[in-house]
Amino acid sequence: MLDPFCGSGTVLLEAQLANRRAYGADANPMARLIARVKTTPLDAGSTKRTLKEVLKRIPIEPSGERPDVVNLEHWFYPNTARQLQCLQEAIMKVRTPAVLDFLMVCFSVCVRKVSLADPRLSVPVRLRLGQYPKKHPLREKSDSHLRRLRRVRVDEIFSRIAQANIARMERLQTAISRTGLAEILCSDARKLRHEYSLNGSRNKPLADESVQLIITSPPYPGAQKYIRSCSLSLGWLQLCPAADLRAYKACIIGREEFTNAERSRVPKTNIAEAAKLLAVIQSRSPIRAAIAATYLDDMRIAIREMYRVLKPGGHAVMVAANNRVSGLEFCTVDYLRDIAEECGFHLTACFIDAIRSRGLMTKRNHTANVITREWVLILSKGGVPEWGR
Repeated sequence: MLDPFCGSGTVLLEAQLANRRAYGADANPMARLIARVKTTPLDAGSTKRTLKEVLKRIPIEPSGERPDVVNLEHWFYPNTARQLQCLQEAIMKVRTPAVLDFLMVCFSVCVRKVSLADPRLSVPVRLRLGQYPKKHPLREKSDSHLRRLRRVRVDEIFSRIAQANIARMERLQTAISRTGLAEILCSDARKLRHEYSLNGSRNKPLADESVQLIITSPPYPGAQKYIRSCSLSLGWLQLCPAADLRAYKACIIGREEFTNAERSRVPKTNIAEAAKLLAVIQSRSPIRAAIAATYLDDMRIAIREMYRVLKPGGHAVMVAANNRVSGLEFCTVDYLRDIAEECGFHLTACFIDAIRSRGLMTKRNHTANVITREWVLILSKGGVPEWGR
């Protein structure tokens, strides 16, 4: 099976638990790392020993250059940044790749916990003393959190995170079948290939009609700042230099940042209803029109790739949602269904699900909205089944 927008790898892990082989792709390097760690069982005993060795060799002072983290002084107290750099240097000496990846994911969690970013929000927003009025219910909690960060012990935070995750990995090791394999294919759903393969098939396209099932949740058009939400970790883990963040954002389907030249060109979507709406949106906000139209254009390429690799008789399950663009209802679900049918898919069923988790569901601006429900589209390749006629 395949998840071309795999994020942190939940579908891949569930595939392993179901004794299936799974492929994943994602543009976010942090998401790819988490997905790889989540689907790679480790021996708990050896990982615990490595953790102890890392904690013992943390230097008192860092020896390397200042970490390439965007706005480092803005997001971390100086003493915290120094401790993080010392810990990072100790972790980077681990020689077993899978264990190193595991500890770096734990380090990423630690980075966020000891940063000055508001822990209630997914996208980093800096907390400040006295940020809330005196009688506000969050005033004391917020100020206490900032005071604790001035005397935080980074190694202790990291150790607790790593030990908790080792316990989770130990439980996972007993649940995953040895035949349930997961592989992170590539960084782009629009070009499914063996980008990271080490077995001789590197950069070769994923074979036509090689996947039986696709389950995925594509990004929303301009709805979430996926790269910005993990920008601190990207720098500390050396996955993306601060100067390259803009380039990474440009690779994301649903991106929001465009050059002036791109803003003036709204791609044709070949969807009549979408074209009418985009014309109105363009009159209100050219940049929002470019965001939405480019999203549909990119999704057409990605869905075409999904159709290419899916076996005849196979199914693709897409979870999507509508949102508002420039104050207008943007019927993403209908447009994605139209694109899928144009590519050759048949809609066999559609379900609506209320969103209960609010982890990333933050309102973007005054013309947007909080997404409250999602549609589950079940698409087939090769015709409508008997029960659907």
